Amino acid sequence: VGLPGTTAGTLTANSVNVWTPPVRTHARGTVTGFTTTSITLKNHGNSTTYTMVPGTTTFAEGKTAGVYTDLATGENVSIALTSTTPQTVTAVTICLVRFFGTVTNFADNVITLTGLHGATLSVTVVPGTTTYTSDGAASTSAAVTNGVVISAVGLPGTTAGTLTANSVNVGTPNGQGFGQSHSHGHAKGFGKGHGKIFGHGHH
Repeated sequence: VGLPGTTAGTLTANSVNVWTPPVRTHARGTVTGFTTTSITLKNHGNSTTYTMVPGTTTFAEGKTAGVYTDLATGENVSIALTSTTPQTVTAVTICLVRFFGTVTNFADNVITLTGLHGATLSVTVVPGTTTYTSDGAASTSAAVTNGVVISAVGLPGTTAGTLTANSVNVGTPNGQGFGQSHSHGHAKGFGKGHGKIFGHGHH
């Protein structure tokens, strides 16, 4: 703080205050690259590479524990960082994706949906892993038939408009589990938390 100098961008200081900038311990972005020891995220056009520690960095799919191999380019993630320098990643949380639409086909463990504005969406289910509910009650894959409306939550696939489902809920619009939804945060199972939504309905 002081008197302005004779040219723009200069001053003669009366006082100088020095402080340590706050350390950011969280970050979010889209995965553009990763190895076992690093992850690169892009956010608002800027790319930053963070250091991961094998055996120490933990992984999660929404609120469910995950593993390193769940990572994929194009996923949206949030990371937690140590507060000391050099900073390393302590946890990576993958933001799950939600597809919502009308079933047009279900064969070979792939559900095809018609979503928002007629978009075609593809949901891969994993026998023994993907769970099913029908209007909120426990169900099976037999409930997924042509013409029913479903919500599927899981990891985004390697191509646009695809996902591998952790959970599938069968219901009717505005029925149990099909009310308004929001596109922020994470979801594990339809109706638990929030996830990015693709399809039709409220979002």
